[in-house]
Amino acid sequence: MAWTRTLVSFLVVAGLSMRVSASIHDAAFIVITVIAGIAALNIMVRQSGRYRRTNDGLVQEKVKPQATSVIVMSAAVALLALVVLAMRLI
Repeated sequence: MAWTRTLVSFLVVAGLSMRVSASIHDAAFIVITVIAGIAALNIMVRQSGRYRRTNDGLVQEKVKPQATSVIVMSAAVALLALVVLAMRLI
């Protein structure tokens, strides 16, 4: 459920960047859309495997943390923040 909310939020970011594209630089618009799109695609592609691993872990009572997914999403959010900050400075 939380990953679905994250997916929707990245799609909203991509959509909003298209909505305000007239007020931002073309390069920033492209970078924001690409980062948000890749993050959303990553969530969609890996969601079923993540669900299966979590379900198996709950059955075996050994749930492993999914640090890689969290790190990838954190990096995507940090990159989006850097693009917005750079856009403000230009």
